[in-house]
Amino acid sequence: MSKEQKFRKVLEEKLKKMKNEKNSIKNLRNRDFSEYCEYAVAFELQRLGWKVFQPLVDRYIDIVAFKEKKKENIFRTIQVKGSRVESLEGEDPESYGLTHQPKDLLHDPRHFFVWLFVDNKNNHNFFILSISDFVDVRWSLLPKSKRRKNPSLLMRGEWRWGTDRMHPKHWINHKTETYKKISKSWELTKNVKNPSWTLENAVLDPLLNNWSKLEQVIRGSNALKCIKAQEINKGWRDIDKLRAWEKNNKNAFIKLKKNPKAYKSATRLDELGIEE
Repeated sequence: MSKEQKFRKVLEEKLKKMKNEKNSIKNLRNRDFSEYCEYAVAFELQRLGWKVFQPLVDRYIDIVAFKEKKKENIFRTIQVKGSRVESLEGEDPESYGLTHQPKDLLHDPRHFFVWLFVDNKNNHNFFILSISDFVDVRWSLLPKSKRRKNPSLLMRGEWRWGTDRMHPKHWINHKTETYKKISKSWELTKNVKNPSWTLENAVLDPLLNNWSKLEQVIRGSNALKCIKAQEINKGWRDIDKLRAWEKNNKNAFIKLKKNPKAYKSATRLDELGIEE
């Protein structure tokens, strides 16, 4: 048995253990549930042909995935977020909860989020998002609303303070197992006629179990898109190129030149591409 087969067997055994009646997913402690979600995502990636690794230090990256595609080696870093049903009562549909923070938005296009929502019947719903997808969900995919002060939900205080609790919803009536109707006034995502998953009216259906997104990486950085979606100052939102940064950098170098040692150090770091 290869190392990969052994690892997959271990994952499978852990998943089965956590799913048994005495230790159901619904009753897991939050910390154990978080670990379970990471195992579930890793197992699914293994099933799809990815080799998965766990970083020694968990800093915004829970899984590193590697795959050979058309003689090209590709890898992805993944942050896993999991949630169970928070509320089934009242007028709200099946609701989940998760929190992201600004520091989660790594700008490398090879970095992804995988959200795992486990319902009360232990069904697993995987949502695969690139950083660009996440920004779209919190910005460009939102229907227009006069109640929002800013077009992007990443421009409000909760997001900047790291307390932006999000509540994705599954529009299903469990008595009849039929989907609830969603407002026709919404500007729905293209090709989505009957949406069943939303986050503050942004439709999530195209992201559901869409594992192929992991192989569709656009070269470049998400930095500019993230900046535009988060900056409250109108002067920053309207900038197409980072001219303000360039101007600030020039002023900084003028000041640095007055201190030869500091200037030499900064120039060396700039040439090496090292961040302090």
